[in-house]
Amino acid sequence: MKGFWRRYLPMCCLAGFLAAAVGAMAQVKELPVYNEWHGKNSTFKSTRPFFLIRDLHALKDFWGKSGSDEPTPGIDFSRYMLLVWCPGASLFDYVPVRIERLVYKEGSYFVLMDFQRKDTGGYWRRPFMATMLPLAVSGDFFIMRKVMRGAHKVEWQPVYTMWDMSGKRQRPLKQASYVEPSTPIEFIAHAPDSKPERPAVSQSTPAVSPPAVSAAPVAPAAQPPAVVSGAASAKTEPEARPVQSAVSPPTPKAIDEDPLFGTEFDITF
Repeated sequence: MKGFWRRYLPMCCLAGFLAAAVGAMAQVKELPVYNEWHGKNSTFKSTRPFFLIRDLHALKDFWGKSGSDEPTPGIDFSRYMLLVWCPGASLFDYVPVRIERLVYKEGSYFVLMDFQRKDTGGYWRRPFMATMLPLAVSGDFFIMRKVMRGAHKVEWQPVYTMWDMSGKRQRPLKQASYVEPSTPIEFIAHAPDSKPERPAVSQSTPAVSPPAVSAAPVAPAAQPPAVVSGAASAKTEPEARPVQSAVSPPTPKAIDEDPLFGTEFDITF
C-alpha cells in the first residue's frame, strides 16, 4: 500500500494542480468593446462619475444634456448597454480617454481604461465618454486605470467600483485586482450571465408536422448594424418595429458605488 501511494501521489497532486489552473483560466474571458462617443460640454448632473445605462429612458435623459453634436444613438438594450464616464467640471484635458478592454473574471467585470491627462488648462470643461458594451445584468464592475512601469510593463490600478447590490449578495465587498494572465484570454461575444435561455419543452407536447418548404434556395437576410444614428435609423431599420410603451421602462437593478471621484470628486493621478 505504501508503494502505491509513493508511486501515484505525485501524479495525483499534479493532476489536481492542472485541473485547478485550467478552471481558473476558464473563468477569464474578454468581451468586445463597441462604439464610443465623446464630448466636452456636458451639462448632465451626475452624482457619480461612472454609471451604466440599460434602458431608453435613461439614455434620452442623459443624451439630451450630454452636449453631444450627434443624434441620440439607436441601441438595442436587450443586447447592449452604455458605460458612461462623466466626472464633472475640469480645467484639465483628458485626451484620450478610452476603454481598451472589457474582461470577465469569476463573476466580475474589469473595465481596463487609458486616462491621459493633459495640463492644458485655460477654460473649464465638462467631459463625458459613453461606450457601448455587451449587456451584463449582474456582477461588480471594477474600473481600472492603465499605468506604465518602464517601457513595456503595464499595471492596472483601481479607480472606481460599482458594486452589484441587486438581490442577496453572496460575495464580500472586496476590491479586486487585475493582473495580465500569461496565456491568451478566450474571447466571447456576450456576457456569461445575459445569454437567453431556451424555454423548456414538455415531453407530452404532440408532434407537429413541419410546413412544406420550397426547394428554391432563399438568400439569408442581412443583419442590421447594432448602432445607428438617429438620422440613419430611419433609412436602414426595417419598418416593422416593436411598439414602445409610453410608460417609462423599469429602473435597472440597483447598483451601489464607491465614494465619488473626479475633479469635483477629488480624483488624483
